[in-house]
Amino acid sequence: MNYIYDILINFQPILYDFYEWNLNDNIEHIRKVPMFHVTDKSLSEIRNYKIQVDQEFLLKIYKKTEKFTKHDLELLPYVCIFSSEKEALALQFDKKGVVLKKSKLLIDEESEVLDVAKRVSIFSITYKKLNKELCITNKTRREIAMERRLRKELKRLKDRDVEKLKYLYYECFNQKEEDMKKIMLHFEMALERSKSEIIERMQSFFKLIQSQK
Repeated sequence: MNYIYDILINFQPILYDFYEWNLNDNIEHIRKVPMFHVTDKSLSEIRNYKIQVDQEFLLKIYKKTEKFTKHDLELLPYVCIFSSEKEALALQFDKKGVVLKKSKLLIDEESEVLDVAKRVSIFSITYKKLNKELCITNKTRREIAMERRLRKELKRLKDRDVEKLKYLYYECFNQKEEDMKKIMLHFEMALERSKSEIIERMQSFFKLIQSQK
């Protein structure tokens, strides 16, 4: 079995590029982890789908990954890296072989993994494609988090102060509206389409509300 040594992994439910990692993420320092060279097609499917591997593969990687802790090493049960000659991904599985989380790698560490992959034979990995993974489009984590906060604030106004919500709607869209469903729909469309002018007005409005408390 081929191993990769001394790398950082940031397992998340959504696959983020390394420049989207946050300091408060649970970034793990891995001493060694099994690596399998797979085809470009397989890696593309592994990246874009939630997959399930068989029990034979789980046994192959069981507790083969070592993570540094403050005082010792911890064995991780079902973790490995899949790499083509173009890209590498770390995966964490549950005991049924279903992917729990994925991680991209830092650029320099991924480059080292790709170099190793080029020197080893392709591994024939068997897996099921369960469903398409969530696509985060081209939005950054900061944008996604900001939109999530705005949605919560909009819902709070809808539940507690519809007059303020109507006022915000007028400020953003320059028209009056009484239908709550239409109001919420238009705000949702503005967030989905990243309408910067409307988003800025929403942020300013909620900041003003917070300052008045």
